[in-house]
Amino acid sequence: MPIPELQSEVQQGARTSLRVVGESPAAAPASSAMLLYPRAVAHFVDVCVVQGFSVYGAKFFSVAILSLYAGEISGTGRGAGAVFRDAFSYSSAQLLAASCAALSVLYFIGLPLLMGRTLGQGLMGLRIVSDGGQPLTLRQLCLRMVGCVLSYASGGILCLVGLRQRDGRFLHDVISDTRVVKD
Repeated sequence: MPIPELQSEVQQGARTSLRVVGESPAAAPASSAMLLYPRAVAHFVDVCVVQGFSVYGAKFFSVAILSLYAGEISGTGRGAGAVFRDAFSYSSAQLLAASCAALSVLYFIGLPLLMGRTLGQGLMGLRIVSDGGQPLTLRQLCLRMVGCVLSYASGGILCLVGLRQRDGRFLHDVISDTRVVKD
């Protein structure tokens, strides 16, 4: 990166200010660090969408399971509805987790593969691009999701890596050689 040329300006009084020669503040490109707020809002929207649809996915899975065993379950002497109610009361968290995992894969890998962005990123005017300028690949998006899962599993500590980097890329961006840019 070239070293910018500085010019000092003397104003009324004893204060001197410095500015970069040849660049106006309006012409300077937006840094990735300035995208932290839109990225956070986009991620919040995306998580809300996935969680909201996961509830309906869990209900769909439960209805599908109940319809598969609609009659009496052999060997138990109990109707499938009673067995299902008992099982669902104890394992609704597992159904919700399975639904959330399936929808997360579809949402965070499928949508960017097709459109280059998730719904939240589209709302905030952001898109995911490959670092080299090539189209996004399935491998990159899978690595991006793994990096996201690692960041969540660390309790957000690995997200601090992105806040300390000059270009504002988070762990999942670094692992997958992608970046989020403003349209």
